[in-house]
Amino acid sequence: MDRLMSPASDAIAWVYQSYNRAKPFLQPGYDRDIRHPEWTRQILDRLGAPDKAVVNVAVTGSKGKGTHAILIASMLQQAGLRTGLFTGPHLVDFMERFRINGHLMPESAFIQYIQLVRSVADTLTLPRDQYLGPVGLLAVVAALWFQEQRTDVNVFELGRGALHDDVNQLVHQGAVLTPVFLEHVHELGPTLADIAREKAGVIQPEVQWVVSHDQSPEVWTAVQERAGDRVAVDQLGRDFSFRVTGQAVHLQRGSLQGVVWLPDTLGFLPANTAVAW
Repeated sequence: MDRLMSPASDAIAWVYQSYNRAKPFLQPGYDRDIRHPEWTRQILDRLGAPDKAVVNVAVTGSKGKGTHAILIASMLQQAGLRTGLFTGPHLVDFMERFRINGHLMPESAFIQYIQLVRSVADTLTLPRDQYLGPVGLLAVVAALWFQEQRTDVNVFELGRGALHDDVNQLVHQGAVLTPVFLEHVHELGPTLADIAREKAGVIQPEVQWVVSHDQSPEVWTAVQERAGDRVAVDQLGRDFSFRVTGQAVHLQRGSLQGVVWLPDTLGFLPANTAVAW
């Protein structure tokens, strides 16, 4: 169903209103210079900080963020946990961005939460060259829905970065790093070290654990500097591993073992499954 022709169309249009207002006044620059994700945190706090009511996992990287988020959510659901999932962008239906145990958010609920978020957002006074990040507003909607539906754990896919990403403002105890490489150089920075520092920003003060693909030296330097001695980072190939036989992916992390059956074991999917596990 095309939500732009549905009763939710006005709510969806409002999500982009702040950005569209500020767009003519935005100067070219990196995310660290022009983005202000702290507005997302203010809205969350004024709504009672729904993100602090449950365990959250944030996923960032350069490739496969959506795949990892979906895999993690699926495994948590199979383990018997009521699991929220926030991803973006959508493929067909705007409500694909919000799921609990695979079920999409009802359109009526989306409209209700947007009205609640708007009641707070409209009280904020932003400079003309700042805006409420659209994806941040949607993440707030997701957090409110997950709280009301009493999820056990939620998985949030971040945008192109992390350190200056609106979704990263949601409190999360776990962080997952997909492969990081040179990308979005006009927004995140000209070098791989710049990109790595932005992605490593997913390691917020509340983060208790990090799981990552194997990364290049520049990325590992940024991750280790951010994690310090406080947060252990488990790395694919060093702390856990996998092997493939047919359609089975055999997983091992210390004394823990598991098997995941996949319809296709080509490409990156087995490695992604190992990191998600």
